[in-house]
Amino acid sequence: MAFSERLDLLMNLCGISNSVLARHMRLDPSYISRLRHGTRSLPPDSEYLPKLTCFLLRQCSGEGQRRALCQAVEAPESAFSDLEGLEKIVCRWLCGDEREDPVGMLLSDLSSVAPAPKKQQVPLAGPGEVLAFYGDEGRRQSTIALFNCALQQPGPVTLLLFSDEDDAWMSKSSTFSYEWSTLLWQIILRGGRVKVIHKVSRNIDEMFEVIRRWLPFYVSGAIEPYYYPRLRDGIYKRTLSVIPGVAATFSTSIGQQTGVVTTFMTRERLAVDSFTNEFSSYVALCRPLIEFFTMSTLVETFQSYLACAAVTNILRSDGLSFTTLPDSVLQRISGMYDASMEATLNQIHNAWGKKFSDNAGQCSTYHLLRLAPPEEVAAGRTPISCAGMLRGEPVYYRPEEYCAQLENILALMERYPWFQVCLDEGEREGYTLHIFEEQDVYLFKEEPPYIIFRIREPNTVAAFWDYMQRTVEDLRQERPAVCRRIREHMEQIRRAMEDRGIQFM
Repeated sequence: MAFSERLDLLMNLCGISNSVLARHMRLDPSYISRLRHGTRSLPPDSEYLPKLTCFLLRQCSGEGQRRALCQAVEAPESAFSDLEGLEKIVCRWLCGDEREDPVGMLLSDLSSVAPAPKKQQVPLAGPGEVLAFYGDEGRRQSTIALFNCALQQPGPVTLLLFSDEDDAWMSKSSTFSYEWSTLLWQIILRGGRVKVIHKVSRNIDEMFEVIRRWLPFYVSGAIEPYYYPRLRDGIYKRTLSVIPGVAATFSTSIGQQTGVVTTFMTRERLAVDSFTNEFSSYVALCRPLIEFFTMSTLVETFQSYLACAAVTNILRSDGLSFTTLPDSVLQRISGMYDASMEATLNQIHNAWGKKFSDNAGQCSTYHLLRLAPPEEVAAGRTPISCAGMLRGEPVYYRPEEYCAQLENILALMERYPWFQVCLDEGEREGYTLHIFEEQDVYLFKEEPPYIIFRIREPNTVAAFWDYMQRTVEDLRQERPAVCRRIREHMEQIRRAMEDRGIQFM
């Protein structure tokens, strides 16, 4: 079904005319008509799509309307209790197969992760019973049964999950996706942990779809994701899910065999122990897919970050990067931290200064940054990149400090030809991304919950690198034009400060 057909169906279900929707979206009614007839297209990443979806859902008030809409997008009727989550489901349904780059989708999800609402548990058969589940629906039933089994335990559990089989059965049903995420969140919120071995021999789109599916759970810090670094022939495939000492589900398939596969569930103790040993033996051969660092491990993280070799790298930040922070600003904010963290801040700053001076043009650094609105800067509401993560709450620039950093960036551009700045006019996204070619990807989530991701799996790093190279090419301007734009921005800040009665230093 094309986007036009989906939009037409959704508007008919909600009883909304072209003129009403056009008035709300501030578009011409003829444009809405062309969207519905497929003669014009609304890009899936368009800024209008979330606004359109939000408006239509809020017009869908009748019980029959809601039931029909949920059936159309394959969402449970209870999804209307979480409109924000339903909006995402409907947005993706509207997009259909017209999807953006998987790295872009992953990054866009990073700043909007949230736990799913709670859902009523389903009873499970008694211990000692071996159950068989058939086909794709059986896989879904066995997963729900295992998760419910975990929730029936008196305390937190550890889930061991692995599959190199085709996972289309998970995404075919939005109802199952909702139940799966709800139950997994309940397990995590009770203190549970998850070790999962991901299959990375999928094509890169499938791999990023898996990462996106797990992203909200990664942010919880309760997930340990791994991957097997060697190639497998893909003939004999297996799925194994274990709650040590409690229960296990397992299935096998050959080649592209999918829908006829039988999944078994056992709670017999010796069998469960055997499957636990199987998983442990396999994970010992694996490597971390994504490593997570929280406030308690930040020093360790930054030491690893600073140890990255001198290679071409791309830094994308919501604002001005911590790496170009002037000494005067660093001295002011250092007093906000304890001695250990203050030493770490100075170590980071000095190490990056040394990287700049030692580089001698051997490799390029591309910095994609966003200039904060002048009124925001003048009001002292512009956060300092990474400083909030280190402190647990935002730390803001003084207006003169922000301008001093812009001056520092201009000086670095003049001194180092290999330091290239690209100005990004997009909205703030809540993360900083730093990628080192053929080495590491670091993602600093700068809004609560604060967390740092490090990715080293070669194919994933390569996908990030390709994505960011394309972004650089899209944003690249001649150096004089960038410098001129930064100076114009400083002048706008000066005028905004004068309007507030603040003297420009």
